[in-house]
Amino acid sequence: MIQRPMVRLALVIPLIALGVATAPLRDLKRAFSLELPEGYMRQDSTAPVIHKFVRSSVDQPDWAELNVMSFGKELAQDLVIPRSAGEEGARQGAAKFGIEDVSFEYRTVKWKTFTLEVMAMHARGEARSSIAFATRVPLTPEMIQVMVTGAEANDAKLFAEFTRLIASINGETNWKTEKDQWREAGERTGFAVGLACVPCSIITVLIAWLLFRKRGIKS
Repeated sequence: MIQRPMVRLALVIPLIALGVATAPLRDLKRAFSLELPEGYMRQDSTAPVIHKFVRSSVDQPDWAELNVMSFGKELAQDLVIPRSAGEEGARQGAAKFGIEDVSFEYRTVKWKTFTLEVMAMHARGEARSSIAFATRVPLTPEMIQVMVTGAEANDAKLFAEFTRLIASINGETNWKTEKDQWREAGERTGFAVGLACVPCSIITVLIAWLLFRKRGIKS
């Protein structure tokens, strides 16, 4: 059976700031859209972050931050980044903010017919404990990385929002569905069988022609 790939990635701990409310996100340049969870407000962003939204401030129990990043290229369907590499990058990012107590776990979400792996990073500091969820979505012409960060106490709520957000992303992909892969495999098999049978077809035609010619001579 053809296996769908899992996507592994690195996390970066974001900064929090407040801004103005925004409508559902539509990125015309990259040809995708997504539905924002309730209460998020747009913020200015710097590369590789292309869209940034926040809900409340970090001193509020329901605070959260949403970052959408782009890396200017497609995500290969067979690409697998070792978890250790992603975790090391995340630890380095957290260390820049003085956070040393971090741990990781992995979950999955669905996008279209694909199963995407989600890195969940727990970061515990003196002032607060946070959790961040991130995955990469194989859009074309550019993949995006989506990350939601919030209070660790809101783990279940944040992951439910994250799951719905990923499912809401509308855009074309360079990945092939399992159905597409089976269809292509079938076409290749059919072509190979057809190619192998070409000599048989020629022989059949020749025999038929010879038999017809014999009948013609006898008559």
